[in-house]
Amino acid sequence: QGVELLLLKENERELGKLLDELKVHQSKKINTVDKKFTFDSKKGKLIWPIKGKLLKKFGAQKKTTNLKWQGVLIGAKAGSDVNAISEGKIVFADWFRNFGLLVIIEHENGYLSLYGHNQKLFKSTGNFVKTGEKIAAVGDSGGQNNAALYFEIRKGKKTLNPSHWCKK
Repeated sequence: QGVELLLLKENERELGKLLDELKVHQSKKINTVDKKFTFDSKKGKLIWPIKGKLLKKFGAQKKTTNLKWQGVLIGAKAGSDVNAISEGKIVFADWFRNFGLLVIIEHENGYLSLYGHNQKLFKSTGNFVKTGEKIAAVGDSGGQNNAALYFEIRKGKKTLNPSHWCKK
């Protein structure tokens, strides 16, 4: 149990370091297709990246630790399409410890969306994507027992509840 807690804390630290590194390269403004709508104005209106069963809720306690889920875990059939929740630039698309194949999309005003545990990536770092565009396929990479998507929304390093941002 103590070892598991240390590993979970280390994973969060490593992700924080990665986000710090990406921030250095962050562009000031993502050129959106539709200039009338900012990412902030899309709160409650964004699409979910996949259709599936919510397995872990944002803020729920992780197993026997005092750590909480920073995002959500959505169960889906392996190979199901993972779609971008909004337009943006892919700033990371590669393997990342315990997140498996991970995609991070930078949206405007410092917002990020993270998509982990994929079995295949369809986009690369530097690609621009549109809302609803296929970016990956759901999988079980990064130590998952079953196919599921790990999904986060962040403003900088602060995690936000995806249920408040995506359509009900």
